[in-house]
Formats: sequence, C-alpha cells, structure tokens
Amino acid sequence: MNRWLWRMRRPLALVFGGLLCAAIALAPTPVGLTAAGQAALAVLALCVVWWLFTPVELPVTALVGLALLPTLGALAIPDTMALFGNQAVFFVIGVFLIASVMAQTGLSTRLALVVLRRFSSSEDALCLVVLLLSWALCAVVVSHAVAALMLPIVLGVIRALDLAPRSRTARRLLLSMAWGTVCGSNLGLLSSARASLALTFYDNFREKSEMSHAVISFTDYSLAAAPVSLCAVVFVAIALRLLFPPEGIALAPAIARLDAQVQEMGALSRREALTSIVVAAMVGTMIAAGAENLS
Repeated sequence: MNRWLWRMRRPLALVFGGLLCAAIALAPTPVGLTAAGQAALAVLALCVVWWLFTPVELPVTALVGLALLPTLGALAIPDTMALFGNQAVFFVIGVFLIASVMAQTGLSTRLALVVLRRFSSSEDALCLVVLLLSWALCAVVVSHAVAALMLPIVLGVIRALDLAPRSRTARRLLLSMAWGTVCGSNLGLLSSARASLALTFYDNFREKSEMSHAVISFTDYSLAAAPVSLCAVVFVAIALRLLFPPEGIALAPAIARLDAQVQEMGALSRREALTSIVVAAMVGTMIAAGAENLS
C-alpha cells in the first residue's frame, strides 16, 4: 500500500491540489476576508501542494497560478500582468511556446514537407511555394522559428539537386525562404513580438494622453496588416523571378528526397494531432475574444 501511494503521489497531488483550490474558492467567505483574498488563498493552496509534490514542472505551476489569479477574481488581468513588467511579455512567451512545441512534435516540419512535395512541379513552382510557405507559416508561428524550420529543408532540397553555390536556383530558394519570413513577420500577432509590444505601448500612450477608447483586436490587426504583407510577398515573388530565372534543372532528385522525408515521418502522431488542436483553439479563441490589445 505504501509503495502504491509513493508511485501515485504525483497524480494524487495533481488532483488534490485542484480539489483543495476549488474547495477554498467555493466555500463561504470567512468574516474579515474579502472575496479577492479568498481567491488568492485558493490559488496559493494549489501552488503549495503542486510545488511540494511536483506533479508538474515548477514553471508550469507558476504559470497556472498566474492564470488562476485573474480567473478566480483575486486580481484583474492588467494588475496580474503588471506584476511582471509588461503584459505583452506573456503573449510573446505564449507565441514562442507554441512555435517550440510545433517544432519539437514535428508538426511544422510535416506541414512544410507535404506542401513542398505537392507543389514541386517546376523550378518556378518550387521557389514560389518556398516563398509562400515561409510567409504563410508566419500566420501561426513566429517568423524566427519559421526561418529555423525552413532553412534545413531548403538546404536539403539544394543538396538533392546538387546545385552549385552560385546557382541561380539555389540563391532563389534561399532568398525565397528569407524574404518569405520577412514579409510574414508582421502578418499577424502570432508572427512577431514587435507587433504585440507596439500595441501595448500604443495602449499605454492612449491612456496617458486621455484619448478615446479605441481597442485594436487580433482580427483588426490581422485585417490591416495582411494586405500590406501580401503586397510585399507578391513584389518579392516577381523580383526574384526576374533576377533569378529558371535554369532548366530536373527536379526528380529533390522530389525523391521530399518523398523519403515524408515517408520517414510516418502517420500523424498523437502529439502532432494534439498540437494542431491546441493551436487551432488558441487562434480561434484570440479571434473570438478579440485579443483586445493583449489586455
């Protein structure tokens, strides 16, 4: 029995911490204690249990406690985030976490390989899909992570085609990857930390200047930025086509390499499927809630 309890200490602590938090939060508020104080006590109880028995990693407990403070009413969201400097910092952290998980699970690599394989019918098509894929991935992954993801894939294609360093096609492929991420770096709030920080600074300036309330939501920003980003990527596509015209290279080796990489990845894994659901839910929530100035 003791050995069983020792093995199950972490799952039991995970459940007990949640139940203790709920019990304190739902109990009648004691005399002399405010509702906000009771909510803060409930969060503290959960964190203490989880920190002692570590059913999850310590940073996870810290983030859960941070999220529960405004959720249970202990603090307002701006006040909670203000304890750590700038509330946009947490949005940026979330964006990089999503990018990291997509990379570690292989989901982003799978998407890139499948799209590249499907549209690799000619040099122009291959270079264009590298450009557009690098640009489009920035809609859900921060642009720096997209560049880190696409570079080894593009280099693999270049090696498979046995292209010389000064080859027009090699240079066009690399520049397509680079400029795709540049053009997509402001495609949405998920693609750039600069945008979220800029919106936060704008919100602070508006409040100090006593300007009228004008919230810029996730959707508002995307609708305003997407046309500019799209025009930029179209211009880059035309410029690269004119500067680096096709060389008449046979694409069979590159297609074979892409086929092999796709087959090596196998069927969609459970982790990739769960990551897809989380990313879709996150983007959908941000659009529905408006992500009002990240506040």
